[in-house]
Amino acid sequence: MTKHQGGTDRLGPVLHRLRTERSIPASRLSRETGLSPSYLNYLERGRFGDVGIEKFARLVRAMQLSADQVLAEAGYLPAVTQKKLPDLTTYLRAQYKLSPAKLELAVQFLQFLSQPNRRRRTPQAEKEPRK
Repeated sequence: MTKHQGGTDRLGPVLHRLRTERSIPASRLSRETGLSPSYLNYLERGRFGDVGIEKFARLVRAMQLSADQVLAEAGYLPAVTQKKLPDLTTYLRAQYKLSPAKLELAVQFLQFLSQPNRRRRTPQAEKEPRK
């Protein structure tokens, strides 16, 4: 099978590397994206001519990646030269040596804390007394 110039021959291996670096099993990614395991396998091996924008968006969202980062690493966009903060999961894994289960829990907790419409409870001591 020939590789497709401008297809997934560069994108697929980058997605595979990022998925494995984040300890995301292909089965979980398949469930979260609705893409079949065989599709993911072929994609990661660079066997498709192209991947649709909707499928690509599902993949980067499920892996909590920046589309620009993935496309730059695959050579489709110029490399980002400005210094960026490290990816959250990469940072937490490196800094705190979290297991995949604890890493997922930490990310979920931080996402919960960052929800803009979350009702914040005021500690009892700070509440005004009722009249």
